[in-house]
Amino acid sequence: MWPARFSAAVASGKLTRTDRRWLVDAEYETNEVTYIVLGMASDHSERAVSKRLLTNSGVEAVVVDLEMRGVTVHGRGLDVGALRALIESAGYQAA
Repeated sequence: MWPARFSAAVASGKLTRTDRRWLVDAEYETNEVTYIVLGMASDHSERAVSKRLLTNSGVEAVVVDLEMRGVTVHGRGLDVGALRALIESAGYQAA
């Protein structure tokens, strides 16, 4: 989760600015994230979204469920904001 030194700081409420920034960053980086992609209903849209997401260096795999309009992204240190921006740059809205 987070380094042990944060446990005492969190419990005491004495977090430094650097500690807070690290914790905020940790909340937004993950190894798997799923989005509902509005308007994604065809093979063309699946390819467009997948291709765009795979341009992110942290993305290792993209799994699309057209029926549910879901996209699950697998990788290391994924930035959810950057991934959402990539989906939107492909012309779709991520929820």
